Amino acid sequence: MKIEEAKERIKELESYIELVENYEPQTMEQEAIKLYVLLENVTRVTKELNEKGYKIENRKLVTTDVSKILKTKPKDKLHELAHKMFKKNRRRPQNIIY
Repeated sequence: MKIEEAKERIKELESYIELVENYEPQTMEQEAIKLYVLLENVTRVTKELNEKGYKIENRKLVTTDVSKILKTKPKDKLHELAHKMFKKNRRRPQNIIY
């Protein structure tokens, strides 16, 4: 890797860290978005949200609720990032255990 490429990558990573650390969720949807960026796992995000007491129509959340949030049109930069990560992760082959 060339030094200029490394410097550019460092800038990208610093920008990413700043975006995530400064994001303050105001809604359950925003909380799901931030958690997904941190965990990259819909099941774990769903579990965390349920542990925090979030509900939809008086029921616990399920993974499809979180997936729907991530698939919606992005409303901010972190949502855009989560949306891209979700699409990329869905295309990745899952480990198949026989």
